[in-house]
Amino acid sequence: MKLVRLLVVLMVVAFSMSHVALAAELDQAYVDSFGWGTILASGEGLPAKDHYSASQFVFRNGKFYLSKNQTLDMRGLLKNGETYGMHWNEIENADPNKFQDCVNYLLYTTFWVSHDSEGNPLVKNWRQTNNVLPSWDPIGEVQTKPADIFADFNTWGLLWSDIVDQIPEINDWLANAKPGYQIYVVHRTGYKRNAPEAAFWDKEQLRNVTPIDFIYGDILASSVIEIR
Repeated sequence: MKLVRLLVVLMVVAFSMSHVALAAELDQAYVDSFGWGTILASGEGLPAKDHYSASQFVFRNGKFYLSKNQTLDMRGLLKNGETYGMHWNEIENADPNKFQDCVNYLLYTTFWVSHDSEGNPLVKNWRQTNNVLPSWDPIGEVQTKPADIFADFNTWGLLWSDIVDQIPEINDWLANAKPGYQIYVVHRTGYKRNAPEAAFWDKEQLRNVTPIDFIYGDILASSVIEIR
């Protein structure tokens, strides 16, 4: 019985400590160095929310640089310092009829690459303009269900392990990338919803099926990453 109580106490302490870490104040040096609306790409581990370390980044001419043998961890700064909660309110009010079928909010981090697995350019004359969605298909997307506490956040962190878990192809791409290859990353928020307006009769399951719909908001942060 004492062991059970001890485990419960330890779980509560760990939970409390994790929320303290999440709620830590963003180091203003990130904003001063890169500005709001930027995804900070690091080949030296996850950038801590409350401690800026310049040595984690190689940044020149508006682009982050990464060596092919490095992993990729990120910290995003939402545009204008706005919070997720502010954007969730905007999305909810944009189409209340759709939002009434919301299942949960989502964070979307989408990755496009400049070359395919055989080294062929996927687009000509790419303008490398932030805050514009590319016209070609992404290599993949990381979808994250945020905790309620995220409503007050204007930043988030993304681990390489989570990227590879949802986009395994990017691991091989990065391992084989050549200098000059690029990754374009866009971060948005939105929600997953049931779509009763698109329900259909499934002949194999012999029942009505309600498909899932994913709603995307505006671009909140973006960056270009170049392999050196």
